[in-house]
Amino acid sequence: MTLEGGVERDRKSAIRTILVVTLLNPYVWLDTVVLIGSVSSVYGEHGSLSFLMGSLSASVLWFGAIGLFAGKLAPLFTKPASWRVLDCVIGFVMLFTASMLVYNYGLSAPLPL
Repeated sequence: MTLEGGVERDRKSAIRTILVVTLLNPYVWLDTVVLIGSVSSVYGEHGSLSFLMGSLSASVLWFGAIGLFAGKLAPLFTKPASWRVLDCVIGFVMLFTASMLVYNYGLSAPLPL
Protein backbone atom coordinates (compact mmCIF):
# COMPACT_ATOMS: atom_id res chain seq x y z
CA MET A 1 0.00 0.00 0.00
CA THR A 2 1.32 3.43 -0.91
CA LEU A 3 0.20 6.50 0.96
CA GLU A 4 0.08 9.97 -0.54
CA GLY A 5 3.59 11.23 -1.06
CA GLY A 6 4.88 7.81 -2.05
CA VAL A 7 5.59 6.58 1.49
CA GLU A 8 5.14 2.84 1.91
CA ARG A 9 4.34 1.31 5.27
CA ASP A 10 4.55 -2.27 6.26
CA ARG A 11 2.04 -4.05 8.42
CA LYS A 12 4.16 -3.87 11.60
CA SER A 13 4.56 -0.12 11.28
CA ALA A 14 0.82 0.36 10.73
CA ILE A 15 -0.08 -1.80 13.74
CA ARG A 16 2.48 0.00 15.91
CA THR A 17 1.02 3.38 14.90
CA ILE A 18 -2.52 2.21 15.65
CA LEU A 19 -1.51 0.93 19.09
CA VAL A 20 0.36 4.12 19.97
CA VAL A 21 -2.48 6.39 18.85
CA THR A 22 -5.04 4.27 20.70
CA LEU A 23 -3.26 3.47 23.95
CA LEU A 24 -1.67 6.89 24.45
CA ASN A 25 -4.92 8.75 23.78
CA PRO A 26 -6.22 10.06 27.13
CA TYR A 27 -9.80 10.18 25.87
CA VAL A 28 -9.76 6.43 25.28
CA TRP A 29 -8.86 5.87 28.91
CA LEU A 30 -11.36 8.47 30.11
CA ASP A 31 -14.19 6.90 28.13
CA THR A 32 -13.27 3.35 29.01
CA VAL A 33 -12.50 3.66 32.69
CA VAL A 34 -14.66 6.54 33.87
CA LEU A 35 -17.66 6.59 31.57
CA ILE A 36 -18.22 2.89 30.92
CA GLY A 37 -17.10 1.98 34.44
CA SER A 38 -19.59 4.33 36.07
CA VAL A 39 -22.43 3.21 33.80
CA SER A 40 -21.70 -0.46 34.51
CA SER A 41 -22.01 0.12 38.26
CA VAL A 42 -25.76 0.58 37.79
CA TYR A 43 -26.14 -3.09 36.83
CA GLY A 44 -24.60 -4.44 40.00
CA GLU A 45 -22.57 -7.58 40.46
CA HIS A 46 -24.76 -9.89 38.38
CA GLY A 47 -25.35 -7.63 35.40
CA SER A 48 -21.84 -6.29 35.03
CA LEU A 49 -20.61 -9.32 33.05
CA SER A 50 -23.49 -8.94 30.59
CA PHE A 51 -22.75 -5.22 30.34
CA LEU A 52 -19.08 -5.97 29.69
CA MET A 53 -19.89 -8.46 26.93
CA GLY A 54 -22.33 -6.02 25.33
CA SER A 55 -19.78 -3.19 25.49
CA LEU A 56 -17.08 -5.35 23.93
CA SER A 57 -19.43 -6.58 21.19
CA ALA A 58 -20.58 -3.06 20.36
CA SER A 59 -16.99 -1.84 20.25
CA VAL A 60 -15.87 -4.63 17.91
CA LEU A 61 -18.85 -4.03 15.61
CA TRP A 62 -18.39 -0.23 15.62
CA PHE A 63 -14.67 -0.18 14.89
CA GLY A 64 -14.96 -3.06 12.45
CA ALA A 65 -17.62 -1.14 10.52
CA ILE A 66 -15.44 1.98 10.53
CA GLY A 67 -12.53 -0.02 9.15
CA LEU A 68 -14.69 -1.70 6.52
CA PHE A 69 -16.47 1.41 5.29
CA ALA A 70 -13.47 3.75 5.49
CA GLY A 71 -11.90 2.13 2.46
CA LYS A 72 -15.16 1.91 0.55
CA LEU A 73 -16.14 5.55 1.21
CA ALA A 74 -12.68 7.08 0.73
CA PRO A 75 -13.32 8.10 -2.90
CA LEU A 76 -16.56 9.83 -1.87
CA PHE A 77 -14.80 11.94 0.76
CA THR A 78 -12.30 13.43 -1.67
CA LYS A 79 -14.96 16.07 -2.39
CA PRO A 80 -15.43 19.01 0.04
CA ALA A 81 -19.22 18.80 -0.37
CA SER A 82 -19.20 15.32 1.15
CA TRP A 83 -17.44 16.63 4.24
CA ARG A 84 -19.98 19.47 4.56
CA VAL A 85 -22.86 16.98 4.41
CA LEU A 86 -21.19 14.78 7.03
CA ASP A 87 -20.57 17.80 9.28
CA CYS A 88 -24.23 18.84 8.96
CA VAL A 89 -25.44 15.34 9.84
CA ILE A 90 -23.14 15.22 12.88
CA GLY A 91 -24.30 18.69 13.96
CA PHE A 92 -27.94 17.67 13.61
CA VAL A 93 -27.40 14.52 15.69
CA MET A 94 -25.66 16.55 18.41
CA LEU A 95 -28.40 19.20 18.49
CA PHE A 96 -31.11 16.53 18.53
CA THR A 97 -29.41 14.68 21.39
CA ALA A 98 -28.97 17.89 23.39
CA SER A 99 -32.58 18.93 22.83
CA MET A 100 -33.85 15.51 23.92
CA LEU A 101 -31.76 15.69 27.09
CA VAL A 102 -33.14 19.13 27.91
CA TYR A 103 -36.69 18.06 27.04
CA ASN A 104 -36.61 14.86 29.09
CA TYR A 105 -34.61 16.04 32.07
CA GLY A 106 -34.93 19.81 31.92
CA LEU A 107 -32.48 22.07 33.58
CA SER A 108 -32.61 20.59 37.07
CA ALA A 109 -29.96 22.93 38.43
CA PRO A 110 -29.77 26.68 37.94
CA LEU A 111 -27.18 27.82 35.46
CA PRO A 112 -24.13 29.49 37.01
CA LEU A 113 -23.77 33.12 36.05
